Amino acid sequence: MIDLLAKHGITYDDADHRYERFGVRVTSVTGCLPYIENEWLQNNQQVKEKAGDRGHRVARFIEETERAALEIPISALDPDALGVGSTEWAYINFSLSTGFRPLVSPTGDISVEMFVYHDLMDYVGRFDILGVCENLSKEIILFDVKASVLIPKTVGMQTAAYLEAYNRNAKDYGLPKAKKRACLHLNPKLYKSGWKLEPLENPRDFGNFCSLLNSQRIAREIRCSLSFVPFDNRNDNRAVAPSEVFA
Repeated sequence: MIDLLAKHGITYDDADHRYERFGVRVTSVTGCLPYIENEWLQNNQQVKEKAGDRGHRVARFIEETERAALEIPISALDPDALGVGSTEWAYINFSLSTGFRPLVSPTGDISVEMFVYHDLMDYVGRFDILGVCENLSKEIILFDVKASVLIPKTVGMQTAAYLEAYNRNAKDYGLPKAKKRACLHLNPKLYKSGWKLEPLENPRDFGNFCSLLNSQRIAREIRCSLSFVPFDNRNDNRAVAPSEVFA
């Protein structure tokens, strides 16, 4: 598969999640979006760190499983052997129920953890997975996988940014363009099957992402700072609850 970052002169430091071109930082999709942290999380940083570790673990599992599936199909796996109630178990249940398969490039690479770059808007990122749920439809869907308790409200903008950039890179990868995007929420505590597929269809998502991207660039140019504050339209002065920060 083509080294997309090298084509555009971009380097990536995975430890710092930092992209650079000739020593200048390139804005990433997730780096552009606000992370809304409530007071409880601020006082329980170990919970946030644990959630981050879980997310990385699930991402590695999905990538390794889908690569292995090129030789041993997921249908041959026993999800219960992974531990009922685990996020790994939930992902296998999702794959078996929906008939999900990732796209495979002409060179044999699977569309998991792929880098994308939007050359006009000049932002970069790496999405989770792209493929088809054959038991649901034949449409190609770009997924963002969340293993958090709640789905962040920014996931719509996040996937829209990935989708627009991917479609500009699809030819480089030798893959077809995509029109659909969704959030795959893996949470066995919430769902009996362990997963829920949430379609993301707000047509304003990409425009909203671009607004954030441009606002931050303007702020840097004029040397001012931007801060994200949860909006509260009530009159009772109650603190914003986690359920209102996340959807």
